[in-house]
Amino acid sequence: MDMALHELPLAIFTTLAPLGAGAFVTLALVFFTKKFSAEEYKKIDILTIVPLLFCLVGLIASFMHLASPMNALNVASTIGSTPLANEITAFGIFCIVAAIYWIVALTGKLTFEARKAFSIVVAVLGAIFAIFVGLAYMLPTVITWNTPLSPVMMVGFFLFGGTLLGMLVLSLATKGNITLTDGEEKAVFWTFTLGALIALVGVIVFFAMASTSVFFNVAALSGSLIPCFVFFIILSVIAYGMGFFAIKLYPSALLLGIAIVLVVVAIFLARLCFYGLQIGIAL
Repeated sequence: MDMALHELPLAIFTTLAPLGAGAFVTLALVFFTKKFSAEEYKKIDILTIVPLLFCLVGLIASFMHLASPMNALNVASTIGSTPLANEITAFGIFCIVAAIYWIVALTGKLTFEARKAFSIVVAVLGAIFAIFVGLAYMLPTVITWNTPLSPVMMVGFFLFGGTLLGMLVLSLATKGNITLTDGEEKAVFWTFTLGALIALVGVIVFFAMASTSVFFNVAALSGSLIPCFVFFIILSVIAYGMGFFAIKLYPSALLLGIAIVLVVVAIFLARLCFYGLQIGIAL
């Protein structure tokens, strides 16, 4: 657990930033076919600041992990040479494009087709960022992290929490009266379900593999993390149930808000497990 707490800024970053980016997937899925009134678009665009703030808080947390914030520029200047540089660069590109989308949308100048195309670009860049976050941890010197499960888990968090956050934006903007077509509902629901499944299975398999390594005796490490692991599963299942109800039956902003809080806590606990099972080897 001491190792996990040492990486607290990164745990916050990898919890909030992918979740905020994932909200744009829901927006892109809905914007692809659904047309809102001018007033509803205006409210949606104003509330899009919420997922952007998730990313901003995550960014601030990541700076706390650096000796100096200026080191982020030094890392970004080495793009293509290290997984960390690729992660920061991918996040920077996503944030810039997402901010431009938000500013342009606020002007009210986006046509239906332009909004559809722009939101898809932002969603794809968000997915790329989430993948690169996971890839940054596939280090040969950290045997427990050097697995495809690292990016897989991050994609799961990105879709699971992001879908809920995107639905919250739409629910608040329409005062809970958003009506999705059968196709729109299925697209959002299965994205949400896929994300939850990937997140749950990914974390469970990772924890099982890392805590039963044949190369290292990590029982002492994994033992202190079992409460985090168990509560991650419990909170994820409860959040999925709430999300299921909100997407399939009634998009209650209150229900979605509670579900997002549970998902944020669940993902944060999963990240503590991840950092707590950091077992390095010398090459």
